[in-house]
Amino acid sequence: MASGTKDVSAVLNFDHPSPDTLVLRFSGPWRLRTGVPGVEAVERELSSAHLKRVSLDTAKLAEWDSGLLTFLT
Repeated sequence: MASGTKDVSAVLNFDHPSPDTLVLRFSGPWRLRTGVPGVEAVERELSSAHLKRVSLDTAKLAEWDSGLLTFLT
């Protein structure tokens, strides 16, 4: 890592485009080395609504490794 720079964290945001739809929006680098968010917020979102659809938006996802795969499982 170059001097004066710092690692950027993985970010997860939620959107409800309709009452029965949840969109998980992934951004930044999702790597084990830099850490990934906990699953608690996802669990809360999944249990807080009567969902029929869950979608993943990875448009702003940067680098990723098995940290993302581990999170999704």
